[in-house]
Amino acid sequence: MTTGSNSVLVTGGTSMIGRHTIDVLEDNGYHVIAPKKEELNLLDNKSTQTFLYDLYDKFLGPSPKYCIHLAGWNGGIEWNKRYPYTIFDRTVNMMLNLTRYMPNSVKLVSVISSCAYPDFGNEMEEGSLWLGPANKTVECHGHAKRMFDTINRCLNKQFGHKAVSAIVNNSFGPYDSYHPDKTKVVGALIRKFVEAEQKSQSEVICWGTGQPLREFIYAKDVAVGLVKIMEGYEDSDKPINLTSGQEISIKGLTEMIAECVGYTGNIVWDTTKADGQMRKKLKQSQLQFPITPFKQALHETIEWYKNNKFYADGKAPTL
Repeated sequence: MTTGSNSVLVTGGTSMIGRHTIDVLEDNGYHVIAPKKEELNLLDNKSTQTFLYDLYDKFLGPSPKYCIHLAGWNGGIEWNKRYPYTIFDRTVNMMLNLTRYMPNSVKLVSVISSCAYPDFGNEMEEGSLWLGPANKTVECHGHAKRMFDTINRCLNKQFGHKAVSAIVNNSFGPYDSYHPDKTKVVGALIRKFVEAEQKSQSEVICWGTGQPLREFIYAKDVAVGLVKIMEGYEDSDKPINLTSGQEISIKGLTEMIAECVGYTGNIVWDTTKADGQMRKKLKQSQLQFPITPFKQALHETIEWYKNNKFYADGKAPTL
């Protein structure tokens, strides 16, 4: 039996951030328990109850001291348009099923997406999470993730549960999905330019004006930050921003990806398409951890994608 003090339960361990978080935990000497969906179906109340009761059996269970909750059900903007209620329902219920049967002694770290913040167009700081609505295009996912903050505070008030959240901006990296229904902007652009370069296309059409500003964070860096939060952040009353501080326009991102891929054709902007939210940047918090230079992170991600294209393109969300 593995002692609980050295064990971490990771939900969503096959996700991009999950895979990197497991690597960081193991590199730091933790024993990781990362059940597959067949072992722990967080959408099934009974399945979750049985798994957690066995995991925390006082005689036989490894009883992990920590849990990093990364499991979720979401996709890109088109996926949000098609299944808004299902996204909200599944996201909230996975968190509720998990916390319903999680012992109070466990330190729980959950991830809130930056789309949970109000769409004010300025730097987003932790105290502003509830000051307005999320952007309409992502409200199903954003407001579902906001519920994590409420759940954490209620757990702490009633049970003294050590439950905290990290707010993470647009992440990218190896193990991401590049399927059109699931990928986000970095993945979509990498796929577009890799395929354009492979097919010798003379131009690539991108949507909007390219003017919106975005902050991106490498999934490997997110994993390091989450482990630091697990080990040292204790405030259930306020989520903490996990930010890279690296902001770039969509136009700048597009040109950098084209350069990294080696694409030399024309980039055409289809301004009949909407830009979406004009700025998404998290305000720097007190959390300090190493940040990979953005261009280096893009190079590493593009190389991984080229070597794993068939797998990455087929990684679609499932109903």
